[in-house]
Amino acid sequence: MQRQFSPHHIVILLSAVLMLVTIFAISLAVDHPWLGLEFEPDESGIKITRVAEDSPADKAGLKQGDVVKQLSLADGRAVALHADDLLFEPDDHALYENYLSFFEKQSEIYNLLTHKTVSLMTVDGSYVVSPSSSRPISQLSFYFWFQLFCAYSILVMGVLVWVYSQNEMASRLYVLAAIGLVITIVPSAIYTTRELAFDGQLFYLLSRTNQLGVMLFAGPGTALFWFYPKPINRFPILYFIAFLVVIFLGLNFLQIYDSLDYAVRLPVVFWLLLDVTFGVVQWQKSSADPVSRAQLKWFILAWISGPIAYVALNVVPLLIGAEPLITQKTGWVLFVFVYLGMALGLRRYRLFNLDSWILNAWFWLMCGAGVVLFDIFMFTSLGLDHEESIIISLALIGWVYFPLRQWLFDHLAKKKMRYNSRQLLPELLTILLTRSQLESPKILWPKLLEQMYRPLHLEMTDNEKTAKTLIENYGQSVLVPNLPDCLSLRMHNANKGARLFSPHDAKMIDAISLLYKHIVDFQHAQLQGAEKERKRLARDLHDDVSSKVLSLIYRSNSEQNADLGREILDELRNVINDLENGELSLEVNLFDWQCEIRQRCEDAGMQLNWQQFNIHKNIQLSSAEKSNIRKILRESVSNIIKHSNASVVTIEVIYSNNQVRLKVADDGKGFVMSKIKKGRGLLNMNRRAEEMGADIELMSEHGAGSILNINLPLVTEEARL
Repeated sequence: MQRQFSPHHIVILLSAVLMLVTIFAISLAVDHPWLGLEFEPDESGIKITRVAEDSPADKAGLKQGDVVKQLSLADGRAVALHADDLLFEPDDHALYENYLSFFEKQSEIYNLLTHKTVSLMTVDGSYVVSPSSSRPISQLSFYFWFQLFCAYSILVMGVLVWVYSQNEMASRLYVLAAIGLVITIVPSAIYTTRELAFDGQLFYLLSRTNQLGVMLFAGPGTALFWFYPKPINRFPILYFIAFLVVIFLGLNFLQIYDSLDYAVRLPVVFWLLLDVTFGVVQWQKSSADPVSRAQLKWFILAWISGPIAYVALNVVPLLIGAEPLITQKTGWVLFVFVYLGMALGLRRYRLFNLDSWILNAWFWLMCGAGVVLFDIFMFTSLGLDHEESIIISLALIGWVYFPLRQWLFDHLAKKKMRYNSRQLLPELLTILLTRSQLESPKILWPKLLEQMYRPLHLEMTDNEKTAKTLIENYGQSVLVPNLPDCLSLRMHNANKGARLFSPHDAKMIDAISLLYKHIVDFQHAQLQGAEKERKRLARDLHDDVSSKVLSLIYRSNSEQNADLGREILDELRNVINDLENGELSLEVNLFDWQCEIRQRCEDAGMQLNWQQFNIHKNIQLSSAEKSNIRKILRESVSNIIKHSNASVVTIEVIYSNNQVRLKVADDGKGFVMSKIKKGRGLLNMNRRAEEMGADIELMSEHGAGSILNINLPLVTEEARL
């Protein structure tokens, strides 16, 4: 096993390196003559855009807007100034000849500025200036600090990724690419902050170091696409990449070509095309691996987007002879976004098999860096003392940074969820409290999970049980606890494969599962209590009321009253039977109802046409359903006998898709629906249907009879198991 370095020691070493690099960069940036001026290119020379207060140029009388055309000494030596002398990036030259001449001109200007006095010739006259031997740190440009910030941000994120996964090739290449960018950016920060000129030899060395860093970034960055998320094959790609880096650097440094396009810019385009090629190959190889595909999506987006934007805005315009749309000193922020995007990817897809610690570490690092940077800005630019600047810096961090940080975390969490967490609980309770009365837990629980997470596949496990939700295959699937005495469920690929399951999902599923179990237990206890109460009422009715009604029948002197008592006793027995038998087969109940209705139709001189389809013994009715259906049928038949003048009554009962559909029709005279007045009978039928959760509809036309339709959702016995 390869040696692992202590993360604590690496962080300490990183801090020391950053401090040394900062000291080195500042020392080079300030170690040249300073006039106290800022310039911009002009057609006739270079135009002064700012004069620092109490600077040598200010004391000499130079003003903003003056155009400097020449530098000269008392002995007659002079250098004419042109707009090209302000070129920030020497690589922007098309030919090596111009590239090298630029550094020679920089040396000439620098040598004049090292003298005790130098004359600046403007359109309006000549000004004698005594340059300061060094530049104050407070006068270093914003872009100097900005570029150092970009370099340090990239290096810190690269090291923090590598330090916890030191044996993985992908994380090694990731940090090597970050080091390459630092070698590129720091020299750029030094020479782009110059006031007018650097020593030509130092400038040339910094420019070459910048070009070296580009190759050291491009090589490992391209190799990273070969190894991540999985190695493409066993080809020795690292040796091939190293060979290409050496070849490109050799062609550049040996000046084999006259054009900087071939030496500097086209190799950058080549590396980018190679990145895209390896990315396409990885995309094809990950087609059957959702985890690798999810990682690759974010990786390609984060890694290639920055280089593509930089090449499109800086390199391509130079290749076609146009001005770059973005300069190096501002373009480095694109690569900060690359590494920040990778850090966000670590949180979302666990790139490089890391956890979400990296994003937290980065935000807290930004917090500390923000305090320091704000303090420097307040202290050096606004003239505040140290106490005032540190107070303002802390206030800005507390009032701006922390709220933005919390918003970003909340935003990332919501993006991972398809449902609104604020609306989830009310909707969940509504579903569980209503549908759980109609559907068994074995059916409702998988439906609920499918509704929330939309998995590509949901299956019942074989002999697997779990008390808590377990994330499997790096988030590709989850093992979900089922209700007691049931096997667990396994969901694959959330949101139809668009994302992976996260620890947040596992916690949410466990919470919903616990809530569902409590609701089921509550409803079970409620049913048990109702069952006990029904049996108590049945006993009371049987022992007290039935015996008294029976006594009234025997003591009645009127046969009519005796018949009425017998009817009351029969109805009472039906009620007692409903109370004592909580559930009965629909098939058994239909037989009893058919016998009763047939007898009533025969007594009324009507014919009964009874039809039933797909009725089997496993279809159960609760006592409430049984009582309500019987009473609705009885009321509808009574209305037909009393009002329809019908000769045939047709009753159809069909069971399909966990629903019982009843149809009661007659061939009587019918009625106009708009003129019918709902009496107590119709109102009672509607109320009873509503109690069962059934739909009821009455239809009729004058001379065409009437039809009563009832649709009642039921739960089969299989669903209850």
